[in-house]
Amino acid sequence: KPLRSPPAVSGGPAALWLMDDLGPHAVACTHTGDVFAWSFAVREGQAFKVTLSWTDTPSSLTADIVLNNDLDLVVTGPGGKMWLGNNLSWTGPNGVAHPNFDRINNNEDVLVVAPLAGTYNVSVKAHAIPEGPQCFAIVATGDFTFGGASTPGCPSDCNGHGVCDAGECRCQGLWAYPDCSLPVPLLASGVAVQGVVKHDTWALYAIDLGEYTGGSFRIEMTRTS
Repeated sequence: KPLRSPPAVSGGPAALWLMDDLGPHAVACTHTGDVFAWSFAVREGQAFKVTLSWTDTPSSLTADIVLNNDLDLVVTGPGGKMWLGNNLSWTGPNGVAHPNFDRINNNEDVLVVAPLAGTYNVSVKAHAIPEGPQCFAIVATGDFTFGGASTPGCPSDCNGHGVCDAGECRCQGLWAYPDCSLPVPLLASGVAVQGVVKHDTWALYAIDLGEYTGGSFRIEMTRTS
């Protein structure tokens, strides 16, 4: 439902696009694994903002995380740059920031304050829908021309370390995270490794078991701070 709105406060043009599960142009409600994507030809001069919202099913009062049905908002722009819903990220041991999916909120925003001119793909992915189907609404604002439904792409083409599958990188070898940009260290037997595990993030390590035919092995983790 592309609409034209009055000029933005800064004097430049502004557009409004929205879609939900109602009306003749509605988007279907989702099940786990579903992906929907749309393209936008964005022009410079106005911020490009996308908001995804859904009404989650009731959760248990004793649950640690009260989000039941989890959708992901992903925006990719020129040069393969990627933004995830609510712009969450964490900094790895090498000082590089890696994007992180929001697993606790049922409202997700992506704000590109100063977009480069070019094509931006907006994807909604049904990460986990145990109580579906899950309907949602999505809205975009900025200076753009709506390009219609598109094929979801992967950020930075998975950096050459994975295969793009319906907008999601399937990382290969010792690479991880949404764009396969994070090298996963290989642990050696009997060698201690000091790492940092942050709240709501994963610290990834790999173990080469060789020609493993059964038996047992032990991993010890010690909290130092």
